[in-house]
Amino acid sequence: MVVYDFFKDKIPRVIALKTRENEDFLIAESDGLDIFYLNETAKNFLELCDGKRKIEEIKEMFLKDYVIDENSLEQDIVNLIRDLQWKNIIRLEDKK
Repeated sequence: MVVYDFFKDKIPRVIALKTRENEDFLIAESDGLDIFYLNETAKNFLELCDGKRKIEEIKEMFLKDYVIDENSLEQDIVNLIRDLQWKNIIRLEDKK
């Protein structure tokens, strides 16, 4: 997948102002003071965005924890990254 190949070596960094757990959800507040409720999968992804792991490493962790086709997971990751970027919750950085 071309888009995933572009993302896989990027390092996601959380830029949300605040996050708070609420049972199976994570509540994230962006710099625009918008509040977003993230489901458990998005919450798990965001928790792995520590500014050190590459997208490819996070994908491998998800493949160990979830029963999912690798191509489907790559598409889901691309969609999630786009959504979290649009909401100003994460940004992608090049490997340092």
